[in-house]
Amino acid sequence: MIRGKYFHQTFIRPEAEKLVIRFSQALAPLFSATPNSATETNWDGFSTWGQDPEKWSDRRSWLSELFQQALELKAESCLNTEDYQMVIYNPGTKYDENTMDVETEDGMFISGDQHSGRVVKICVEAAVFSLERTQALDEASLGLFNLTSNFVQSDREESVVSQVLVRAVVVLADT
Repeated sequence: MIRGKYFHQTFIRPEAEKLVIRFSQALAPLFSATPNSATETNWDGFSTWGQDPEKWSDRRSWLSELFQQALELKAESCLNTEDYQMVIYNPGTKYDENTMDVETEDGMFISGDQHSGRVVKICVEAAVFSLERTQALDEASLGLFNLTSNFVQSDREESVVSQVLVRAVVVLADT
């Protein structure tokens, strides 16, 4: 749905063009040769900043691509069928080689498999998990996809179907 050509042409591209025009107008006073004069614009309001057509059209193309990519990233993170969960492991949690990387108290990473049976002393960086959304999804209703917060709060053990996106960084207690 959001990766399709229709969504891109109907929503992403027009919104990116509006943002490009607003951005060029907002920055126009900073690049104008005469700051108090009226800004030069093309037919749709894009501020040319007094540049020749080749330069401002290149700038416009570059900004359009930039804003399209930003909007696509936003759509991917907000309009999806996944929830995300950050997990900070409590002291005493048993080391899990699948979800944790180990470092010393000085910040040096420790590789190897000699950590079996040890427990977490401190969690330096949280793990991030991707979870299948539990509520029913109806593609006809964009409201279910358009969530402002895709992070959930629950016990790690409750998360049956999950994928580790970012491994936690922990310092292990001495044995």
